[in-house]
Amino acid sequence: KHPVVRLLAVWTSDDEFCQSPGKPRALEIGKNGMGTFTALAERIGSDASQYSLLFALERDGFISRNADGTITLLRTEFTKRGAEWEMLGELFEDGIGCIEHNLISSTDNLNLHLKTVFDNIPKRFGEQLRTEVRERGAKFQEEVRTLLAQYDRDVNPAMKEFNDPAVEVSCSVIGLVVE
Repeated sequence: KHPVVRLLAVWTSDDEFCQSPGKPRALEIGKNGMGTFTALAERIGSDASQYSLLFALERDGFISRNADGTITLLRTEFTKRGAEWEMLGELFEDGIGCIEHNLISSTDNLNLHLKTVFDNIPKRFGEQLRTEVRERGAKFQEEVRTLLAQYDRDVNPAMKEFNDPAVEVSCSVIGLVVE
């Protein structure tokens, strides 16, 4: 996983860095100790320095610097700008894997594969619905991220006691308005 993805997952799910689950708190920069950005950067175990991570977060609009020397997380959705084709490939691979699994598995062990379509909505509501679906999809992704972070060994050190092989769990949300 990309170091920024791991950092966002820990920042939004670990009690040390949150006011409550999914509610990251402002972190002090340039200081050591629990609950600081230094502790967060060390926690994810990346080869990238805390300064590189801080630069990437600021460059990509994830954080704002506060007058009191802390940083605040502004958004949690990680999209690799300029890597849209790579993301498309990942979505395609996940979709094919999901459908393939569902075709060969018993009915009590299926992956989620749902689609909702309404095709006779007046055009004047298209942008309003695009915004609403995007906001609800982002909220749903945040809930799923909080859930999965509890079980991920990179995010939750308590999970390291389980030595069985890892599985990857993903959940993609796509909202599309076609004119």
